[in-house]
Amino acid sequence: MSFSWAAFAAGRVVFGTIRDKKAMRLLGIGLIFLTLLKLVFIDLPIVSLLMRSILFIGLGSIGIIISRLFYRQQKR
Repeated sequence: MSFSWAAFAAGRVVFGTIRDKKAMRLLGIGLIFLTLLKLVFIDLPIVSLLMRSILFIGLGSIGIIISRLFYRQQKR
């Protein structure tokens, strides 16, 4: 569930960046932070170590991609 939330949020950020819609980008970033909070406080106690590592690697990758999009946006 957390991974799908993060993928949806990343989609919002990418869509907002492509269409130059600030509200959509901010919605995506807010949803990513909400996903991270859910992951840390709700999901971690229940999932196995393998799933924890997959979740953190996936969410970290999404975070890196989004930060690169914003860095490229600032250069324009």
